Amino acid sequence: MEETTEADRMAGRVLAYRYLGALVHEDVRGPTGREGELTAVDGRQAWVRTRSGIEFVVPVRRLVIDTLPAPRAGQPVRHRDTKNPVGIYLCVLPGPDGPSAVVQRCDGTPTRVGDPDDLVPDYPTGRITWPPPP
Repeated sequence: MEETTEADRMAGRVLAYRYLGALVHEDVRGPTGREGELTAVDGRQAWVRTRSGIEFVVPVRRLVIDTLPAPRAGQPVRHRDTKNPVGIYLCVLPGPDGPSAVVQRCDGTPTRVGDPDDLVPDYPTGRITWPPPP
């Protein structure tokens, strides 16, 4: 077993910031049924909680991100159907037509962009690259 370095811990923190709450599965040969919600990351290890509430540990290099979590303040976001970034997610405000998300555009202006459920974090899905690129 490899020792976890400080660089691994920093990369794990970034991974956790981006993907906590994401639906993931373990990429191994054969049907394992090991899938669930990403709940924690510490260096090279990730904790995943199944629908039944059981948590298990999986090496980060074997994680596959299936569905992104809801965006959090400060994260870059895009519309669910496109790859085009919208801006930095700020908050949700009530309105006469229901809640609307507020994002900060590239020029720095805050803008209402519609239904917050249409936004997802602007991060890739799929297999996690480990160790992360510099």
